[in-house]
Amino acid sequence: MNECKLDDENFEQLIFAIRRKKCILMLGPDASVEQVNGTSQPLNEILAYELAQKIRPDSRKDINPSNLTEVSQYYQMEHGRNALEIFVESFYRKRQSSVSEIHQNLASLPFDFAVTASPDNLFANALKEKDKPPKISAYNFKGKRSDNEPVIGTEQNPLLFHLYGTADEPESLVMTENDLLDFLVSVISKAPGLSASITNELNSDDKNFLFFGFGFKHWYLRILLHVLAGNSHKKSRSFALEFMPENPHEYKSAILFFKNHNNCKIHIFHDEPIEFTRKLKTEYDKSMSCAPSIQEQDSPSVFICHAKADEPHAEWLFDEFSRSGFKPFMENRIIEAGENRNRRIEKAIKESDFFIVLKSKALENRSPDYVHKEIRLALDRQNYFTPDAPFIIPVKIENCELDWDEELGIWWDSDLTNKANVGKLISTIKRHYARRKKARS
Repeated sequence: MNECKLDDENFEQLIFAIRRKKCILMLGPDASVEQVNGTSQPLNEILAYELAQKIRPDSRKDINPSNLTEVSQYYQMEHGRNALEIFVESFYRKRQSSVSEIHQNLASLPFDFAVTASPDNLFANALKEKDKPPKISAYNFKGKRSDNEPVIGTEQNPLLFHLYGTADEPESLVMTENDLLDFLVSVISKAPGLSASITNELNSDDKNFLFFGFGFKHWYLRILLHVLAGNSHKKSRSFALEFMPENPHEYKSAILFFKNHNNCKIHIFHDEPIEFTRKLKTEYDKSMSCAPSIQEQDSPSVFICHAKADEPHAEWLFDEFSRSGFKPFMENRIIEAGENRNRRIEKAIKESDFFIVLKSKALENRSPDYVHKEIRLALDRQNYFTPDAPFIIPVKIENCELDWDEELGIWWDSDLTNKANVGKLISTIKRHYARRKKARS
């Protein structure tokens, strides 16, 4: 681990990763704050203090009233699990519409995936304010993993994953010290396991991480996230923002603990967390206003064909193509109200340089409809291209077989069941486009 102040160079690297949509936001318990007597206090500490007041005085003197897991353990021993869940659910329900400037500033940035270790709605509410309603998923260490979890997040509809459960499902909440141990065992042993969409994101080699609000005292969360992220840190960089603790012994012990984690650079930020998020938002806005347009005039146009159920994946691919200088076409992003939909789509297919079809179970099980017509139009257009100049590019996002696989497979197939492969897809399209231009000249 390298411990340093967050200088201009590192800040620039962080902004670059965020701007390129290559940064996963990791929100720790201390990111969620509330104003108490004019100062910001973490919600988990406020909850701990309120619970502590309900514990017998002779027990209260032996515990740290700001340590939520410790306080919750004692509260449960005295009042029972049901009473604890009711208290916690009521605490967060009173704040279900709350929002904070910290989360508003972070919601202004183009994160398509965020992990939170707090059950509150602060970041979800901030995203909704920015017209970016999130897809919300949560882990329940006591129950089975849901098969209906969102597949992928986009800049306009980020995926927000509640690692510690949600107040909507009180039994999923990690509250007591026993809960914490059971939770760590469940996640690491994959019983139940996390969804493939979550693990793929955390293991993506091209992603950076921004840890915010974990604090030195939450060391176990860093161990957990290191396990979840697997070997991804070998090729990516982590920006772990820590705010100088009041206790110097806590600071020294944390530095020693992280010393062997060489791929994670711990940046010490001496101002308030809210000041950091203000600076982050300001610098990001500056970088976007100064950045030249990424889309070139002479760049490939790409039609994205997909089943309705695969729209989130198509939107993510649309954004990836746009950032790479392509001119992508997607119905709900391009066609405006009042336009002739059929004519607009047919024109786009005829004028596109490449036709991407997302192969999935949703498309496999779909009865003939307009998506199939799009594919037939693309197959007709493919006749105008030579065998070594593919027009149709099947892109597999799930393991499946389509009726026209043999026709589509004549040319070139791409596997995006792992999003990290998108760079290879983009590079190959650029290479074929360059060859096509050279052949024409």
